[in-house]
Amino acid sequence: MRKLTGMAVAAFAVVGTCGIEPTDPRGHRPVADVPTGGPCPQYACGANSPVLETHGFHDLSLVSAAPMPATATTPNDAGFAIAASDHRAQIVSRAGASYDLRVEDGRIIGRCRTGGCAPLRGGDLLGATIALARGDARYAIAIANVRPLDYFLGGGQTEAYTLQWMAAGRPAENLCDGPAGAPRASTSLGADEAVVFEGDRIDARRRTMSRDAETDDDWFNIGCADSALAKLRLTRNTVHSQLRTAEAPSRQARYWEQRQATLKMYSADYCGTGAAFTVPGQRLVWKGDLMAEFFAPPSELEARWNENGASCLYRPRMMSPTSSVGAAAFPDVERAIARACAVPTCTNLDVRDFDGQDRVSSNPVAIAR
Repeated sequence: MRKLTGMAVAAFAVVGTCGIEPTDPRGHRPVADVPTGGPCPQYACGANSPVLETHGFHDLSLVSAAPMPATATTPNDAGFAIAASDHRAQIVSRAGASYDLRVEDGRIIGRCRTGGCAPLRGGDLLGATIALARGDARYAIAIANVRPLDYFLGGGQTEAYTLQWMAAGRPAENLCDGPAGAPRASTSLGADEAVVFEGDRIDARRRTMSRDAETDDDWFNIGCADSALAKLRLTRNTVHSQLRTAEAPSRQARYWEQRQATLKMYSADYCGTGAAFTVPGQRLVWKGDLMAEFFAPPSELEARWNENGASCLYRPRMMSPTSSVGAAAFPDVERAIARACAVPTCTNLDVRDFDGQDRVSSNPVAIAR
């Protein structure tokens, strides 16, 4: 453990007067209703999301690459860097001790570099802060609550975090603040909660996921409850959450392709260019990998998906908007897509047939026209 110096002192001073306290576990506003037919909530397995960024960023680096200064990690695309000691990101406990920040199996952990002390993890993270800088501006993320969270598919658990965002001269605010719904449970993520996961580098502009994610855990992602990132993590579509199966050499599993296909599908990135033709919360059901059956009864085929976007498209989801926001955003979604690219029309309309692709999506019966 170490005391803060340099950039970390300046950034920690931003949060020191904010009075961050652990939140009451009963005080979270949930995102949406939990279904009666399975463990996966409606907002994760029965709705889409094009959202990736929160406060202008979604990922942060845990290290600074030489010859960069050892007091800050590599900036992300938005310019945010974490306060570092000897090239390693730092997390500061509520008592003021500094640890090397790690994200391991979707869990935030503070580790002593020289050993001899217990890791900062689980409930011990309450009140801990991560100091950030972007240019001369100082910010911080504080951990207000941490709890176990069931994966939505495949069994097992990860962790959910209530994170608070602070800037100099401004009161603390929740980093995540999504739509409200049913009571929170171990199978639901509160609207002010997030998940984190390491490995995958996600290009927010192109909506792509890194091929070499398995060899680089020096970056981590923050996914708020209403984001595509949280959906990816909790449906086990991130590099360290996918459930692997033994494959014959002639049938190598398409792990990276499946992850990226799921991101494209959640975002309605039909063209594969990063353009999203949907709005948050639009109802959608899909199949693929651990999602062995549709969340709700499907009506007509929407599209089939691979890592390049929609391999074919029949009826875009925004032709049946499930919110006034969606109706206003895409009054003629077919024309908007046609202006952006030419997607082949699906000729096989069997909604349960993957036809050689990684994911298949459908408009649910409830919104069929």
